[in-house]
Amino acid sequence: PEYKTSDTISLEVYKIKHSLNQSQISISPRANHSYLGKGATTLINSTKGSLSFRNSDEWLGFDQAKVTIDIGFDPPITIDKVLISSLIDQDAWIFPLAHIKVKEQSKEVGTFINKDANSSIATQLKTFVVSIPNKNYSQLTIELASVKNIPDWHPGKGTQAWFFIDQILVE
Repeated sequence: PEYKTSDTISLEVYKIKHSLNQSQISISPRANHSYLGKGATTLINSTKGSLSFRNSDEWLGFDQAKVTIDIGFDPPITIDKVLISSLIDQDAWIFPLAHIKVKEQSKEVGTFINKDANSSIATQLKTFVVSIPNKNYSQLTIELASVKNIPDWHPGKGTQAWFFIDQILVE
């Protein structure tokens, strides 16, 4: 009876199948000036951020409703999944991604809708996976959407939620 169970800790591990270090990447709009990381290359530098996001150059923080990321691959690579690595820390008003669209030449090839985006979630590092048709791609556009209005249960209710991302991986 004197023993209490510990909190459960879990870890997602992904093998980098395609290094994107040499890929062309652009982001619009850019991250908030307080969380610029190392610019757009933060997302393709193969370096994971930690739960300590303040004073870190491994996170891009956005206080926008929608962000568009364009990635070019030269030479083209065979892909069937796009992975977006993110931080969830609702005590700091950082919510999970609500919606992800992956497009090739303006045509949607994959989508992810997060039905739990407005729910109370423990602080964690979370990777969102979007399946796309298995083929060679030379360019992809990734549209990320945040929670537009923080839910009523949160002290920041009604305001724009933040989202933080640190890596894009492809398989």
